[in-house]
Amino acid sequence: PDIFFLFYSEGVILDYHAPTTDNLYLQPEYFLNKKVRECLPAEVAKLFYKTLKTVMQREGIFGFQYPLEIDGEVQYFDCRMTRVVNHDFCIAIIRDISELTAKERYQKALAEKLYRYTEIIKLISSRQSVINGDINEYPREITKILGDELGFDRVSLWKFGKDNNSLICMDAYESGEKIHDLAPEFFKDEYPEFFKLISISNYIDIDSQSNSPELKKFVKMFLKSKKIQRCKFNQKDAS
Repeated sequence: PDIFFLFYSEGVILDYHAPTTDNLYLQPEYFLNKKVRECLPAEVAKLFYKTLKTVMQREGIFGFQYPLEIDGEVQYFDCRMTRVVNHDFCIAIIRDISELTAKERYQKALAEKLYRYTEIIKLISSRQSVINGDINEYPREITKILGDELGFDRVSLWKFGKDNNSLICMDAYESGEKIHDLAPEFFKDEYPEFFKLISISNYIDIDSQSNSPELKKFVKMFLKSKKIQRCKFNQKDAS
């Protein structure tokens, strides 16, 4: 629900209307008949007075958006202001847009991530070793690009062995040390539950603290032995 405020031209809060006081930054006794700069953080107050000046000089509705920390959580608000005709007063309508802002921020972050991944795919595709299908070189280039560009500590590229009975490491890259290595081959007979899991899921996110029975042996033999905290396995991309 919207919250309405009535201001004097100098920014004094004269009155308000809200369905409940629970959503107010301050309780009424702390802001009524006081100037905005006394009640709100400096940066928010600065935006308010800038908009108030415009409102008092020009006809129309003007606004701004701002964040406020309430109960330890940052929330976002939209403020729309207009002058009361022929009076030195203005009305402000405040709307909580936290949910909308969070959605927009998520969509923006997702778009940026997709763009970054697209650029990385282009970079990998442009490598001569990938174009030529050089099986000795392209695994090293792929793991290095993914490790350096995405900031992963370790990136490895695997392929299934004969009849999908094993996983063979084509390359393992340590981005911190800038070195390439090979991991031992994993056999289905040794890790039957793990192979069963990857046969039904293209993507697996494994934590070293995982207590999953299917991953218990894999976690112990691979992650903990190499002091790896987390491992992401993707059958479509190098991981």
